[in-house]
Amino acid sequence: IGSTLVTNPVTFGPVYFGAYKLGAWLLHRGDAPERAPEVLEARLQRLHENPATPSDAASIGDHIRNIWGRITALGKPLILGLAISASAAGIAVYLLTTWVVKARELRAPLDLELPERRVELSNEGKVTSVNFKDRLDAHKLIEEFMILANVSAAEVLTEKKSPLLFRVHEEPSDDKLESLRETAKSAGLVLAKGQVLRTKHLNMLLRQARDTEHSELINMSTLRSMTQAYYSPENFGHFGLSLRSYAHFTSPIRRYADLIVHRGLISAHGWGDDGLTAFDIENLAETANKISETERRSMLAERDTTDRYLAAYLSEKMGSEFQGKISGIAKFEIFVRLDETGADGIIPIRSLGREYFDYDQATNTL
Repeated sequence: IGSTLVTNPVTFGPVYFGAYKLGAWLLHRGDAPERAPEVLEARLQRLHENPATPSDAASIGDHIRNIWGRITALGKPLILGLAISASAAGIAVYLLTTWVVKARELRAPLDLELPERRVELSNEGKVTSVNFKDRLDAHKLIEEFMILANVSAAEVLTEKKSPLLFRVHEEPSDDKLESLRETAKSAGLVLAKGQVLRTKHLNMLLRQARDTEHSELINMSTLRSMTQAYYSPENFGHFGLSLRSYAHFTSPIRRYADLIVHRGLISAHGWGDDGLTAFDIENLAETANKISETERRSMLAERDTTDRYLAAYLSEKMGSEFQGKISGIAKFEIFVRLDETGADGIIPIRSLGREYFDYDQATNTL
């Protein structure tokens, strides 16, 4: 931003002028506010005649320092004005964030706590560490804005009766819910029964488990009880996000479903001749099935890649001891997840000792 402002002083002259005048008025010193236009014009002209541009990538640090020097050369009034303007923008973002967070609370989407693993590699491709990515409020805010954009796109196309691909997430099956209910019961927690399931009911269970030794177990069990999301030309809603209508208009990774929605918007609004084709519309169901299958393959490939990196990392730590939690139980084995890396492992029940353990499938306990 600094580079754009300084190397394009004519374009951003009004921004400089407003900030400079505000800063001068507040400081009551330096150039008087009424002289701001002529003073600023002279100083911007000097910048325009000798713009700051980096000669190569290696000089980018010097370039940034040069930019800051040129901004400070315009004096305290401009710096103060820009700072106050930035603060005002920050306040606006804060108020908008508060509104978005409140809207999310009212919608009550599924609030799982499942940190994403981060694998760091050396220049030689060797795994140096495996940990969890930070999930900041800024990340959550961006996600909410993306969700709002996706909802808006779906609603507009539905209103205009345009074909599109919905992102569908159906409710969990009764069997999966009953299994989750038994798991919760074994941990001394309760998942309400005898009512139409809503995400808010699952969130109540997740809040009960939060900051307890059962937190990871309940989060993973809740995730496993969910159905897998998919794409469809028919709208069945999105259970996890608690939304009646949802499509992928924007996403962290470009999906073909996004392009179908983009083409639909172009056609619906008459923005050009590169909208949905007759072939797109005729083969929408087939496209939905194909990209849903491709997504599942991609997820499996990603999971397999991470597991391989984890295996390579842990292979050099044979004999080490790690803290972990039991994440699941089967008839002949216990599943354990390591706290530090999130790696999953199996402990055969026969290796637990000479005692005999009986597996109770109903309560998922030994």
